[in-house]
This record gives sequence, C-alpha cells and structure tokens, in this order.
Amino acid sequence: MYVQVGQRGQGRGAASSAQQQLVAQQGSGIAAGIRAADASLQAKKNEARRIYERAETQMRTDLNDVAQFDASAAGTDAAPAIRAAAQELSANIREANDPVKARAMIAEFSQKYNLLKAREDQRKEDATQLNEMSTMTGSQIAGLNSALPPGMEYNEVDAGSVARADQAFRQNFQYVDGQIMVEGPEGDLVPLDEADFITDTSMYQPSQRKVDVGDLQTSAMSEAVQTRIVSRSGADGFKEEAAEMEYDTLAVNNNRSGVTLRMQINEDYLDESGNSRFFDSQEEAKAFEIGPNGFSRIEGNPDMEQAWRDVWGEPGAAREKDEQGNVVAQGSGWDLLNTERSKFVEYARTAYEAPKRGTGTGTSQKTGSRYSQGSLAVTTEQRMQDASNVEGLGASAAAEGYLMTAIVDPTTGASKPIKMQGSQEGLDGEYLIQGFGVDPLYGVTDEGVKDVTDAQPMASVTVEVVAKQYKNPNGETLTQEQFDALPQNDKILYEEEEVRTTKQRRIPIGPGTSLEGQAIWNRITRDPEAMRLLQEQQMEANRIRGNYAKALTDGLNAQQERENEMQQAANQAADAADFEEQQRRDQVEQGLRNETRAAERAKVVQRESFTDGNIVTTVAGRPVYFPPPNSEVRDGKWYYQNVDEPIGQAYRYENSDGSVSVGMRPLK
Repeated sequence: MYVQVGQRGQGRGAASSAQQQLVAQQGSGIAAGIRAADASLQAKKNEARRIYERAETQMRTDLNDVAQFDASAAGTDAAPAIRAAAQELSANIREANDPVKARAMIAEFSQKYNLLKAREDQRKEDATQLNEMSTMTGSQIAGLNSALPPGMEYNEVDAGSVARADQAFRQNFQYVDGQIMVEGPEGDLVPLDEADFITDTSMYQPSQRKVDVGDLQTSAMSEAVQTRIVSRSGADGFKEEAAEMEYDTLAVNNNRSGVTLRMQINEDYLDESGNSRFFDSQEEAKAFEIGPNGFSRIEGNPDMEQAWRDVWGEPGAAREKDEQGNVVAQGSGWDLLNTERSKFVEYARTAYEAPKRGTGTGTSQKTGSRYSQGSLAVTTEQRMQDASNVEGLGASAAAEGYLMTAIVDPTTGASKPIKMQGSQEGLDGEYLIQGFGVDPLYGVTDEGVKDVTDAQPMASVTVEVVAKQYKNPNGETLTQEQFDALPQNDKILYEEEEVRTTKQRRIPIGPGTSLEGQAIWNRITRDPEAMRLLQEQQMEANRIRGNYAKALTDGLNAQQERENEMQQAANQAADAADFEEQQRRDQVEQGLRNETRAAERAKVVQRESFTDGNIVTTVAGRPVYFPPPNSEVRDGKWYYQNVDEPIGQAYRYENSDGSVSVGMRPLK
C-alpha cells in the first residue's frame, strides 16, 4: 500500500505516538504494580516487626507479672515454695520466648498463688477473735463469756495460745520437680491441688470449758440479786415478799440468769455419779434447766418434748398460785421450784443480815454461842498440805494461812466438838468436828488459780477409826481381810483385838465434795447460826481470793510477757535462719536442675548438629559441621554453654576466600 505524498510523515507520526502512549501506559502499569508489591512487602515487614515488638513487650510484661508478686501474701509457710516456683517460671518464660506459652504458664502459676493467698486471708480472718482475746482484760473476757451457755466459759487465751495455733496451722511446703508439694498427715508429699487439709483453721477456734455454776445460795447471795431485792423492799431494807418475787421471776426466766438458777437447783440434787436424785432421767433434768418457757428450744425432738411435758406440763397451760405463792400446775418441775423458794429467801435474808466483817484476825464469840470465830488457826504449811492431798492442786508457798471458827461449850468457851458417827452416813469411824471456816486461797498455786474457782469451805476434824486385827501365839498379825481368807481350822489359832487410829484432818466440805465432806456440811449447817457464819466467811474469803489472784496474775502476766518477747525474738531469729537455709537449698537445687537441663540440651544439640543438613564443607572426603549456637571452643573441643561434656571436635578449615573458620567434627 502506499500513502499519499505529503501524508507519510503525518501517518508515521500518529502511529508512533499511539505506540508510545501504549508503551507508556504499559510502563505505568508495571511501575504501579512494582510499587504496590513493594508497599505490600513493606506492610508485611512492618506487621512482622510489630508482632515481634508486641511479643517482646508481652514477654517483658509477663516477666514483670511474675517478678512483682508478693510471696508473703501466700503465708510464711508457703512463701519459700511459691517464690521458688516464680523463679523457675521466669526462667521458663525467657527460654520459651513465646507469649502464648508464657500466658499459659502464668495462668497456672496464678491459680496456685491465688489458692495460697486465699488460704492465708482465711487464716487471718479466722484467727481474729483468738488474737483479740489474747490481749483482752478480765472484764472483756467476762463479756464474751456472758454470750455462752450457762456453765461454760472460754479457756484462757494468751500469746502462747496464739503461737500454738499458728504452729498447728503451718504446713511443710516444698517445691519439687516443678510442683508445689505439701507434707500430708501421713508424712507423704501431696500436690497442692489435692491438699484440702491445708485450709483447716479449726485450731484458731477459742476452746471452752465447763465451770461450776454454784448452788442456790450463790444466786441468792449475789450482788445483783441483793440489789434488786433491797430496791423492791423500799425503806424496810429486806422484805420476804420482795425476795419471793425475785425468785419467782428468775425461776421462769428464759435468759441466762434464769437458766443458771435452775442449773444451781439441779446441782443440789445430784448424787456422786452425777445423776439427779429428784428427776427420773437426764432428759428431765435438762428439760428443767431449759425452763417452763423454753419449749420451742426442744420442739421437734420427741424424747425431749416428752421429758419437758413431764416436767412442765403442756405448753401454754395455765399457771395459778395458791395462798403460799406456790405454782399450782401439772409437772414435777413446779414441785421442785416450789420447794426451793423458801431456801432462796432464807439465803437472801442471811446475806442481807450478815455482819459486815471478814474472817478476822482475832477471836470473837457471842454470849451463849457455840461458835468462837477465829479461834482455830491454819498455817501456810497446813494449807499446802491440804492442797497436796487433792490431785492436781498445789499451793503457793507465799500464801498466808487463815482462821477457822471453833465449836465450843456456850458456857465455858472450851472446845466441844460435834460428834458424827460415820456408819450413819455410809462412812467408817467416828468424826469429831472441832471447827469450820473458808480457805480463801484453796487451789491457788504459784502459777495462778487452777481448777478451783471459789474459796473452799473447810472443816477441822478428828477421825477415829476402829479396825480389828488378829494375832497368833508367834506374834504374827493379820488384817481382817487376811484373817477371813484363812481356813476355818486355822482361825482358832488367832486372837481378835481392836486397833484405834486417830488422825487430824481438814476436809473440804459442801455440795459436790466427797461423801464425808457432804455429810459434815449437812451436819454443821443444821444450825442456822453456823450456816450464817459460813456464808459470811465465804463472801469475805472470795474477796480475799479475788485480790490475791489478781495480784498473782498481774505478776505472772508480766513474767509471761517477758518470756513471750524473748521467745518471739528467738522464733524470729530461727525463722530468719530457716529462711536463709531454705534459700541456699533452693539455689543449690535450682543449680542442679539447671545443670541437668543443660546437659540434656547438649545431648540434643549434639544429635542435631551431625546431620546432613548441617554440613558446612567437606575436607578430604569428610564432612565438617556448623557448631551449634551458644557453644564455645575449649581445649580444641566444642562445648555447649557451661556443660563439661564436649559435643564435638574443633576443626579449622579454609574458606574459598582464603579465610579460616572453625567447624566441628564428631568426637573420636
């Protein structure tokens, strides 16, 4: 084809321009594609960098989480083990260099830490009352005791009680092979997750003990009861009607005072075995103590419900009184309350009318009276001897003696003991009661007051016992028991004779004492004047006892505080030494574990190093291998980290550029 003259250049130029435009467009597209690819690559590189930086930041955060926790919050016994676990966790996080694994390891660690921290928090909460009681005053303890059932009180709590509870709570925690373990009851190591016994805090519960509530006269002569009676009596000072009203109110009350009164009445009717001489069963005696307004307390217990009905009648039944003020209602409990009312009134009257004088240091005898106060002296040595005759009681060598009231002839003032035949009371021998009194410090030892809470009424008695013995012509003497065991033919060889033995004794008397003590008490208190004197002496003796016990307790408390401070200092020093020793042991164990792991890792590295994929060059037909990371040359051999066992032989070879490198060959 041909182009017209004059148009050739134009046509060629158009075609060239289009071509150039196409090339330009294509070039632009390629450049754009290159730029896009570069941008995408850069974005991936930036994202990879951000991922790495986030991982590094996360690892630092994880390590900080482990490093900054408070090990002491897990308790002093568990702190060393949880601290060792944290140290190993930090090393594992660095070694793993993986945030996902790190979070999983921290989560497992946190679970164990939170368990131990919750345990320690519970211990602190449950130990609060015991710790507070260790520093309470006597009045504060009395306030706590008032919330307990009558006849119960808290045992004394001091720093030693707290220390013993703390020791009982502590467990032997150990960190073994990556696990927190604790020594079980059988001496074996139990994993923390399975050791339910570590949460037991029962040792921090203040213990209680049963105490003597006294008898009916204890309530009748108490300061609170006397105050109310006198207040109701008005200007008369003491009215029998006011005392009866006080008794009737207490007898049916459902509060602590009412229960205590009924317990005291029950106490007067207990035999030596602890069984009631009035009620037919223990359930009935308990129902009497619960009271006529306490049916709701035993409702739902068939046995106790029946016992309560036997004692108090039907719940809600009418309670009328006769002209003497006795409750006319069905139930043995009302009969007992009616019987005890007059006793209560007389006890209360005696307390009100008693002369305001103590046991005294001199002697006193009313004209025509059988009783001479302060005429019999009991020395400190005799007090100690009396106390030693009772198991569990001693006596303070510093405690003073006391004075007793002698039983005398009213006309001459000479001693005239009361005679009591033991056979009439189920006892052996004849008792001559010379006098009576109240030992204010009975049961008080150098260590304080033991089991006896009140001053103890005592009687000075001469006991004469007549026993039979048997002698043969050779002078051999047999007791009655030995003689009875002889054959009948041998008995004719022995002659019978009586032997009288006499012993002076001071015998604790009153309800709840020995059989002879109760018999002597009953004989003495037949006389209202003797009863009045004993009650008067009891009140004064209790006052003396309280003052002495307080002074003794104050001194003992001061001594105990000094001993506690010394013991605390010793315990702290021992704990510090134990902690340092445990740290040293943990470090040694950790070092051994690290060495073991390094040696195991070295073996793995050795196996992985001598593979075809790890050959750097071949010399004389033998391969030379890359040395592993974290290894070094020592004495011509490659060693991994600080492991003493070599993993390969060092071998020098020349590179293609003439430089020399050190490779590794297997050990020969």
